[in-house]
Amino acid sequence: MREAGKTYDAIAAELTAAKILSPLGKPSWQPSTVRRIYNSAHVPAGEPTCKGHGDQRSSGVMAYIRKCETGQLDKFGNPLVSYRVVWREPVRDEFGAPMGKLKQTSETFPTERKAKAHQRKVENELESAAGVSPSSQKAKANLSLGHYVKQYLDGLVGTVDDSTIEGYEKIYRTHIGPVFGSRPVAFHYHRGRHSVSGSSTSSAQGSS
Repeated sequence: MREAGKTYDAIAAELTAAKILSPLGKPSWQPSTVRRIYNSAHVPAGEPTCKGHGDQRSSGVMAYIRKCETGQLDKFGNPLVSYRVVWREPVRDEFGAPMGKLKQTSETFPTERKAKAHQRKVENELESAAGVSPSSQKAKANLSLGHYVKQYLDGLVGTVDDSTIEGYEKIYRTHIGPVFGSRPVAFHYHRGRHSVSGSSTSSAQGSS
C-alpha cells in the first residue's frame, strides 16, 4: 500500500476500518505504528540500519557506539535495536608488529550497557598499545619462545624454591621445548590469531 503512494495516516485508517488489530491488540491503528512496521520490513536481512557517529578518523575518538535497528519488532511493535562498538586498530604483520595501516573493527551487543563496557575495554587496550615502536616489537617477536622461557625461569631465582624452578624446567624440556622452543614467539601469535574465531568484523583502511 505504501508503494501505491498512500500516507501512513491513510493506511492506519484503512487497517482500523478493516477491524484488523494492531500489534498491541488494539482496534485502532496509529500512523507511527504503521511507519515502524514499514521501515522494519524494508531493512535488508543481515543489514541493520545504524545511527550514531560516522567516520572518526580525524576526530581523535578511539571507539564509539552506533545504535542499530535490527529489522525486527518486539511484542509491542517497537523496533528491536542493538549496539555496535566501532574502533580502528593497527593492521599487524606475521610478527605482530603494526604495518602503518589501520583497520576498522566492530562488535555488536544486545544492550547499551554491554556495548559501553566493551568500548571502555577497547579504549584501554588502544591506549596501552600507543607509543610502541614497530621495529622494537618486531625484534622482540623474532626471539624464540625458549629465550623468553629462560628469561622467566632466571627471574624466578631467589623468589621460589629451586625444586620448583627445576620442575618448571622439566615440564618445558619434556612437553614444550622440543616442538616450540626454537620457534619465534611471532609464530605462536600468528597461529593463535588464525585459530580463534570471533564475532567481530573488520575492514582494512589506510592510515590518516
